[in-house]
Amino acid sequence: MDMEDDIRTEIDSEEEEDDEMMMLIVPALYVASIGSKTPCHTSKLSGAEYTCEVLEGHKRRAFENLRMEPRIFKALSDYLGSRNLLWSTRGVTIEEQLAMFMYMLA
Repeated sequence: MDMEDDIRTEIDSEEEEDDEMMMLIVPALYVASIGSKTPCHTSKLSGAEYTCEVLEGHKRRAFENLRMEPRIFKALSDYLGSRNLLWSTRGVTIEEQLAMFMYMLA
């Protein structure tokens, strides 16, 4: 029985050491992971300028933001405007309104 007690004591001490190591490692990993983050959406453009930049820029960026190609987006905004289903206000154009809606859906 003495040998079994020694083995159990040794196992218990190893588990305690592992727990202590985890208490040091986990917070260190957390701090390291948040320390390397950089902001993603840092455009200084207004809504209309940003929408124009997305539509006139790279097709992949437009697809990632709006989930459609720029030519399809423009055709849809023209259609909605011509049918009076959507109209520009003093501060927000049809394209901006549609872009905000599509961005939220994406």
